[in-house]
Amino acid sequence: MAAPSKTGVPKGGGRDTTTQVAIAAEELIKAACTHVDSTSLTLGKETVEGLKEVSAGLAALKLSNDTKLNTLNQSISNLKEEVVKHNSAVINAISIQSKDQKLQWAISNVGINAFEYFDKKDSSGGYSSKKSTKLAQEVLLAFRKGDSWYIDNLSMTWYTDRYDHSVDAKVIEDGEKQFREKFSNQIHELIGQKPRVALTDNRYAIFYS
Repeated sequence: MAAPSKTGVPKGGGRDTTTQVAIAAEELIKAACTHVDSTSLTLGKETVEGLKEVSAGLAALKLSNDTKLNTLNQSISNLKEEVVKHNSAVINAISIQSKDQKLQWAISNVGINAFEYFDKKDSSGGYSSKKSTKLAQEVLLAFRKGDSWYIDNLSMTWYTDRYDHSVDAKVIEDGEKQFREKFSNQIHELIGQKPRVALTDNRYAIFYS
């Protein structure tokens, strides 16, 4: 049996104690590392979950902003349409008022630039001389109602087939064309814009525009 040492520790037992301490320290280190790994893993999971929540929040925010932006754009588009409709209505009202004022002035001054023309009055081809004042008044009143007026068989040239069967068709055509041009100019000067003359059902008619 070994004799006790002065320190109270059996001789020959120091190496065993050191080994035990080293083993204990190693176990503590392993436990600490395991705890650190476990804590790191937990923190990592929490971080990932947190990032997922942030990402979902950002996606929801983007969707919300996109929805709001689309709603705003639609509202702006609707507002533009309303403005265009309103402007069109205003322009139309001004145009109608302007047309009425023009026609009223023209009717009151219908005698301006009146001229003599010939009106075919019977099937025999006879023409009667007339002044354009009354015809212009009838045309202007038709314009005010939104209608047109026939101006065929009216000419600047006088002739009668009853006494002269040799009248060339081109002479008749030219005379009627001259009338349409002269009468169109008269109406133009009265209303401030060129009226439209066109064939309707094989008859010449004059329109406000």
